[in-house]
Amino acid sequence: MRWTFASRRAWAVAAGLLLAYGLLYLLMAKALVIDPDAHFSRFGGLPQLVLAPLSARSLTSWLDPAFVLYLSDAVVLAPSVPAIVTVLLLGALVGVNGAMAVEAFVRRPPACATGGGPWWVAAVVPSFLASFSCCAPTILLLVGGGAAGAVVSVIPFVVPAAALLLLGSLVWSAHRLERTTVLAVT
Repeated sequence: MRWTFASRRAWAVAAGLLLAYGLLYLLMAKALVIDPDAHFSRFGGLPQLVLAPLSARSLTSWLDPAFVLYLSDAVVLAPSVPAIVTVLLLGALVGVNGAMAVEAFVRRPPACATGGGPWWVAAVVPSFLASFSCCAPTILLLVGGGAAGAVVSVIPFVVPAAALLLLGSLVWSAHRLERTTVLAVT
């Protein structure tokens, strides 16, 4: 890990991927709405932050927003607590994995072993399903009623599975880079 984050480029890649993943996830989950015809200024001066009351239900509900932030007349952000945790957890893991991949590609460790398959695909599939978990109509349209029911029934397990797979790929990659990289001794 020290080898990866020794450069500013790695920090920029990790932050950029975290922001990109977060933005895409919030857009897909309809927690970030961009609608030029919305006219959110009718709710008062902008930007305006409205905090939701904290309750046990709001901590586990994927629909109840933790806060509503009217950013402009056309943009509102209203994520739930589980969506915020998902974005932070999966976004950070995606960012660190991406930074490690970019640094390994750009800096080419001197004793790096070549080869290996696209093992990271195992982490992408649950992340992809987690992104569409709130979009049951889209799933229904794409795969049909019976398959949509099967997909929707596994949604509670997709986010933890994606996190575990991304964490596993991160640990495996870090171990492999540590084992195959020769660092200068100072």
